[in-house]
Amino acid sequence: MTAYVQFLTKNLKGQTVEACGSDGVFILDGRNCLDTMINDAYEQKHKLRFVQKHYVGFEIRKGARFESYTVVHKEIL
Repeated sequence: MTAYVQFLTKNLKGQTVEACGSDGVFILDGRNCLDTMINDAYEQKHKLRFVQKHYVGFEIRKGARFESYTVVHKEIL
């Protein structure tokens, strides 16, 4: 099972949408607990703070594929 972070941004209408590009997704270690995954997501967002200034939140997702997933945590910053 794959665990990953999907970063979120705002579109021109002000709606929260998935961020695109190579920095929009961050693969997590699925062996970690949810708290560690949340910390990893915050660390990655901090690393991208100068490149991607418009990230407004993230979702931690788990699933066999990127198309079929379950959101296990969502956070709007």
